[in-house]
Amino acid sequence: MSSSLVVCTVSLLCAAGSFTPMHQTPALLVQAGQSAQMSCSHQLHGAYYHMYWFQQFPGESMELIVHTLPFQPPEFSDIRRQHKYSANKTVYGSGTFTVKSVEPSDVGVYLCAVSPHSEADTCLAVSFFFPAYFGGGTKLTVLESNRAITPPRVKVLEPSAEECQSRGDKKNRKTLVCVASGFYPDVVSVSWRVDGREVAGGVATDTAARRQGRYYDLASSLRVPLTQWFTAGKNFSCTVSFYNGNETVDRSDWVRGIEGMTAHTVKLSYAVLIAKNGVYGAFVAFLVRLANLFPPQQQSQDVVVSLCS
Repeated sequence: MSSSLVVCTVSLLCAAGSFTPMHQTPALLVQAGQSAQMSCSHQLHGAYYHMYWFQQFPGESMELIVHTLPFQPPEFSDIRRQHKYSANKTVYGSGTFTVKSVEPSDVGVYLCAVSPHSEADTCLAVSFFFPAYFGGGTKLTVLESNRAITPPRVKVLEPSAEECQSRGDKKNRKTLVCVASGFYPDVVSVSWRVDGREVAGGVATDTAARRQGRYYDLASSLRVPLTQWFTAGKNFSCTVSFYNGNETVDRSDWVRGIEGMTAHTVKLSYAVLIAKNGVYGAFVAFLVRLANLFPPQQQSQDVVVSLCS
C-alpha cells in the first residue's frame, strides 16, 4: 500500500463528518460460495471523486481494502486482495464493492467513504475543510445451510415494582425491557416510542445479538421518569426491525402506564401522615396534662407506706 494511501486513511478517519449524506446497502444475506455485491452512492457537491472501502470484523477496528476513482483501476491496500475483492466506480457519485466466493470468515461490516483528495500532503492540508463522509455500513451475513430465516418474537416487560423504592435511589425512574428472541439471522435493529413518538434518550441496547442454540436473542431497555410510567394509558412501544434478505419487517409489542403515586401524591401523603402524627401527639399531651391536674389520692399512699415501714 502506498504511503499516501496510509496517511490519507488516517486523515479520513480523523476528519469524517458527523452528518452522512450517503446511501449504502444496509445488509446482505448470502450462501457460502456466492458473491456479495454492495453499493454506495452520494449527492455531495464538490470533487468527491475518491471512494474508499473498509472492512470491520466483529470486535476489531476498520481496515482499508481498496481506493477507487472513476474509470481508473482500483488501488488495493494489499495486491493479494484483488483475488478476493473487486471494486468498480464508473460515475462520480456511486460505486460498488464485491466480496468473491463468500466464506463464513468474511462475516462483518463493510463501509464506504468518500473524500475530495487522496495525495498525502493535499489530504492532510484540506481534509478538515472538506471532510470525508462515511456510509452506514453493509452488514454481510453468510447463511448456514438448510436454515430457515426466522423473524423475532418481541415482548416488552413492565418495570419492577421494587425499582425506585429505596431512599438511596434519587433518579426517580422506571426501566422497561424489550426482549427479541428466537430469530435468525442476527440482522436486527431496535427502536422505542412513547405515545407514538420515537425516543433515543434513556435507551440502552445490546451491542450484538446473543446466540442461544440455533437462534439469537437481543435485549433493549428504556428508562423513563416516574411521572411518565405513573400516567394511566401512556403507551410505551418497542419495535424490532428484522431484515429477511428481501425486505425489512417489523415486530412490535407495547405496554401502558399505570395509575400510581407520583412525586406530588407522595409528598401529599407524607404531609397527611405528619398531620396525623401531630394530632396524635397533641392528644397524648392533653392526657398527660389532665393527669397532672388530677393527681392520685395521697391518703391511700400514706397507708401503704405506714404498713410497709
